[in-house]
Amino acid sequence: MNQLLFSLIFWVLPILLIYLMIRLLVIKRQKLNAKKECLRVFSIAYIAYLVYIVWLKPTAQLGYIDLNFVPFKTIGNYTISLINHSLPYSLVISNLFGNILLLLPLGLLFPLYFKRISFKSTVITGIIIPLLIEVGQLGLYLFRMGTRTVDIDDVILNFIGFMLGFYIMKIGLMKTTLKNSVYM
Repeated sequence: MNQLLFSLIFWVLPILLIYLMIRLLVIKRQKLNAKKECLRVFSIAYIAYLVYIVWLKPTAQLGYIDLNFVPFKTIGNYTISLINHSLPYSLVISNLFGNILLLLPLGLLFPLYFKRISFKSTVITGIIIPLLIEVGQLGLYLFRMGTRTVDIDDVILNFIGFMLGFYIMKIGLMKTTLKNSVYM
């Protein structure tokens, strides 16, 4: 909880304040749309927090990087650990569901910014973003600036979270559109 508070106060909040100052300078020339501004503020806060979590948050210094390029190896190990009670339940759940939840908000935002995007483009985006995160973590390790693991299972779980968020929002938008068209 302290890390969350720290990242919000010293990372996300300054970025939001800079954005708001810029918007106040530009707002004189543009009409304010409250929904769009709230969406922008949430998006900026989320992306700033995401960058902090995946690249900037201090981690234990292992002296090496843990690489996994075997799909479902980590997921399988966590599942076995969950069944055998060999790892704390909270650790397993936070690692598996944490990776899903990490990109779920981005999946929710995606259809709001890109209304007419193809399924193929959505899937490609849902794969590329987690890959960029993992490549960034590897790059930070190579420059001796980070020690996060690089794991294909993180890509898989992040992709699931992105697509889950995307479909939740698409279904919500479809229901809203249908509801509005029925009452018109």
